[in-house]
Amino acid sequence: MDFTLYELIDAYEFADIEDTFVGLYKNYKRNAVGFEEVFETLKDFEDIPLSEYTICITHVNEEGEDFDSYDHITGYSEKEDLPVCLSFTPWNEWMGMKIDSETLKNYSGEQIICHCLWEMTFYGFNEDNIQKVIKEISEATFEETFEEMEEIEEEAESKELLKEMLKYEIESSSSSDER
Repeated sequence: MDFTLYELIDAYEFADIEDTFVGLYKNYKRNAVGFEEVFETLKDFEDIPLSEYTICITHVNEEGEDFDSYDHITGYSEKEDLPVCLSFTPWNEWMGMKIDSETLKNYSGEQIICHCLWEMTFYGFNEDNIQKVIKEISEATFEETFEEMEEIEEEAESKELLKEMLKYEIESSSSSDER
């Protein structure tokens, strides 16, 4: 059976998922109030459009002593045939996403909700803050790109100047050789 994230969240109360959250995320307690507020906000959503993305959660085992295993959440679009990061996705779109059938087999409803809440709030506990982060990242990327373009321009100008100097040197030495 297909469930959207909204339908899954609507089937639970926050108290039902709290113990699962504590077990999955060590830092949960520090932001428990924020997670609960977001959960309650999501339950109040209405007129949720169905999203083209499907929520997929997979368990990843990293090798080496510096790595831990973790659960990775992505959105998958059949139309685009690729996974996408959902961290910056508007919450109403999250609510309209179906849950992947493998995810439903491998994770409990509580675990799916906790992983989704964690990902949704990774950059903030309200969408205005998340939009500010997106803007900061965009501006930083633009500034970095602009600075790189300036460096490339300066480098090109330096190369052009070197070419002119070399050309002048060659012409000068040719002129003096002719004498």
